[in-house]
Amino acid sequence: MIENFLRPPRTVGEVLADALRVLGAVGILLAAIAFEPTDAGVVAAALPVLMVPRFLGVTTWLDLTAGATVLVAAWSNVFDLYTEVTGWDIVVHVVCTGVLTLLVYVALARARVVPHRTDNSFLPRVPLLLCPALGLALSALWEMVEWFGHTVITDTISVGYTDTIGDLAAGGVGAATAGMVVCLVRLERPAPVLPAATGGLDDVRMPRRWLVATTEYAGLTAYTGGIGRHYAALLPALVSRGIAVDLVVFAEGDVVADAPLHGVRLVSLVRSDARRRRRNLARRARHLRRIHRAGDYDCVFAPEWMALAARLPRRAPLVTNLATGSKLAHDVSDLRIADLPAGLRGAVRAQQHAEKRQIRRSAGVVAISAAMHERTRQLVGSLPPVEVVRNCIDTAEVQRRAASAAPPPLWPTADGPVVLFLGRAERRKGIVDAVTAYGLLHAREPTARLVIAGAGGDARYEPTRAQLLDTLTEGARTRVTWLGHTPGDELYAAVREADVVMCPSRWEGFGQVALEVKAIGTPLVVTTGSGFDDFCTDGLDCAMVPPADPVALADALGMLLGDPAHGAELAAVGKAQAPWFSAEAVAADLAGAVGRLLGSRR
Repeated sequence: MIENFLRPPRTVGEVLADALRVLGAVGILLAAIAFEPTDAGVVAAALPVLMVPRFLGVTTWLDLTAGATVLVAAWSNVFDLYTEVTGWDIVVHVVCTGVLTLLVYVALARARVVPHRTDNSFLPRVPLLLCPALGLALSALWEMVEWFGHTVITDTISVGYTDTIGDLAAGGVGAATAGMVVCLVRLERPAPVLPAATGGLDDVRMPRRWLVATTEYAGLTAYTGGIGRHYAALLPALVSRGIAVDLVVFAEGDVVADAPLHGVRLVSLVRSDARRRRRNLARRARHLRRIHRAGDYDCVFAPEWMALAARLPRRAPLVTNLATGSKLAHDVSDLRIADLPAGLRGAVRAQQHAEKRQIRRSAGVVAISAAMHERTRQLVGSLPPVEVVRNCIDTAEVQRRAASAAPPPLWPTADGPVVLFLGRAERRKGIVDAVTAYGLLHAREPTARLVIAGAGGDARYEPTRAQLLDTLTEGARTRVTWLGHTPGDELYAAVREADVVMCPSRWEGFGQVALEVKAIGTPLVVTTGSGFDDFCTDGLDCAMVPPADPVALADALGMLLGDPAHGAELAAVGKAQAPWFSAEAVAADLAGAVGRLLGSRR
């Protein structure tokens, strides 16, 4: 906890929270000079409570709320608002008891007395039952202090049966609300990301021979999304730490024959027909099982997507990388099995069942964000032990390629600011919201252009280009450019050339491409409530808007286009954060997480 207390503020919100603590300290002197000694004592009693959030490392919103609430409660006593304003004491008791209950719950979670919200063992009924009890206990203590003050110090402190019962009831309401907040909102700041240590593996229990399976790998497979670029940066960094990495790739498109792998050993490259989805599931899983049996691996690392490791033995050292499975993707897109073409439903059911089987049979899982952990727990239920490790990028390589690459051939050369959409043209990636928002933006800024970079969705259940363009006016349609799937160099150049980039996913496990945008240094708009929250802060390094809100998205785009200087400031902060997500730093954290997960099974 002392590390949290000594940690310098890094955001505007954290500076404001520390300012409230300073005001609390100054207020003691002010109350002692201008008011009664008892008033100074009340204000002084607030100061320790102001310090507690700093020690606990709570989120900025809770820190600010706690500081403001405690100061208001203390100074309301100084100015006699509890007697002058009818019902004010009830309001303060509700809010103050609720906030204090949240702080007590965080302290208990830090002490491992109760589970954190992101823990595998977390059950909503625990805070829903415990928080009211904690709040009533705090309210009772509050009333005892008031009685002691009234009896021993001064009879100006108001006590009485009606007052006490009312305060206890108000505290109970606040505490019950706090229990719901614990279930719904993150209360603790994510653990700080530290630079990777240099050198090899010092812990003899650390897995040294990894078998990694994936369906995409940047530089090797023609199609590469976030997983492929993440693994292509991560695996060589693991090798540099002394880990032997064998790679199995199941590709559905073209591959590059002599792709550089930087120490990673490609042991199998399997090409398959994407149309035979159900058959591929079983064949891939059996193929990986054979490779595992033939090798002496102490870690098998694979995403849940396509259930590549679903048929490994139960005792296999399997760590599943939660990166977005089929069920989650359909849930985000609000697609049911019945909404899919009849010929596809069986394959999707089989894939979802196999992905769930792989997750549950794992020795542990590594989620790419806190949001991914929580959403998977909601969909799958009980999970094996979980560690959260962020994705990474090769920061220097991304910046080098962005600086030197030529823009895509279809990149617009005419006048007007360019808004770039990054992601597959699917509902879950926010393509519908992006096009709608552009229509609103174009009405205000007719010269603005929209460029869409990303593979198209399945036209059987995702919107087509024609359907999306039909939602725009004729003038707006002529200023939309479709790049389709864009290779790495061209993608980075497109980000460099754009005036603003948007990633308006309705939900995102992490948001790899947003991290690349920040590394390149282009103003960025993303959505709240998912994986972006782990590395994006609204008004500090990007603009954040609610998902599925085209009006808010259009406003954010218009704000950044209308104030380029502000956009440049946000982009500069985001670019400075990129080294914390370097492959070397993430590889160190991942190796440690996998070691803990597999070590706990022994």
